Amino acid sequence: MKIGGDGIAVAAVAVVLLLVTGAWVAQSGRVGPPPAVDFVHFYTLGHAAAHAADREALSSEESWAGLIARIAPGRDEYPRVYGPHVALLFAPFSFLPLFQAYLVWNLLSLVGFTYCAMWLVMRHARPLRPFHLRVTAGILSCPAFVYVLILGHASVIAVAALTLLTLGLARRSSWVAGIGLALLSFKPTLFLPAIGVALVAGYPLVVAVALGLAAGSLLLTIPWLGLAPIAAYAATLVSLGQAPDAVANPALMSSLRTFWYQLLPPAVALACYALTGGAAIVAAGWGWRRTNDPLQRAGLTGVAIVLSAPHLYYYDLVIAVPAAIASAAWLTVGPRPGGSVLRALTWAAYLAPLAAPVALMTPVHVPAAVHAAWFVALVWHWAVRKIPRQVVAA
Repeated sequence: MKIGGDGIAVAAVAVVLLLVTGAWVAQSGRVGPPPAVDFVHFYTLGHAAAHAADREALSSEESWAGLIARIAPGRDEYPRVYGPHVALLFAPFSFLPLFQAYLVWNLLSLVGFTYCAMWLVMRHARPLRPFHLRVTAGILSCPAFVYVLILGHASVIAVAALTLLTLGLARRSSWVAGIGLALLSFKPTLFLPAIGVALVAGYPLVVAVALGLAAGSLLLTIPWLGLAPIAAYAATLVSLGQAPDAVANPALMSSLRTFWYQLLPPAVALACYALTGGAAIVAAGWGWRRTNDPLQRAGLTGVAIVLSAPHLYYYDLVIAVPAAIASAAWLTVGPRPGGSVLRALTWAAYLAPLAAPVALMTPVHVPAAVHAAWFVALVWHWAVRKIPRQVVAA
């Protein structure tokens, strides 16, 4: 494959992202700096899983606080919001110094994110194939992914999940699609809305596979870590379900829950969130029934998760990447009625994380409003309108 100018652009973007995020972290001493708070969490989980002497930290809040203080002195403590299966995933990284582990994880995230984006474009966005490197460079530059790298988060798993879902739907394999959804179980707030979408769409076997694998991934940790971490993880999920804002300022999150809670009294906001979040899940599931395009289905799922998840940060917005690719492919095929509006909303959703300061200063959570409008437009064009089969991206 000839690389040319577009290939150089992709490489340049990748190098700049790594240099900027690495410098951002290194400037504060290379030891658990505040910008990498999420990776410090994952690193500490992995350390507890890999070192028997510290394993109690996976089930004891006191031991967890002590381990955090030892690994990253001066860092604010957050509860363990990820399960023992995630701890085992990050166990190998704990054998590296924190800063080096952070860079290695970011490199893996960059490679995985790039591969998923290019695969989606080349396999399921035919109109974008002539521009695949340019599109990939644009996706790598999206603000949500910059958040991922700065914080060292594991959001690349969510992108991989929707990529596998796309593959499974394209091959009509409930097992592959179920494996894709199961990957989202690393973060239940992403996993449960996706399960809801598949249920509404009428894919019970996909749901069964996803639930079985999610449960199995937890049970497989018992021989190494025992039952206590699973019990502690379940207790944490129950606690966060009762107080979802315990680990962050709601203004730093983006979903319909955040949107309504910033506008209305709690009781009214909860009712509005339940109604609109549920409507997003139902609309996405209905959209699965109205389009045969697997990328559009995965895209609707991703944006429905963005809207309905009770606990969704700006870095989680990378889960909307399949929708952005599908939207760009759809808009590339000739003039579309209402296409200019969808194009503007797609760009607004792409740039939405940059509106974080506005979300802090105003009662209207702009990123959530933008994603809601984008979702309505996607459902309208892909599900409500009758789409001629010959222009649907393969």
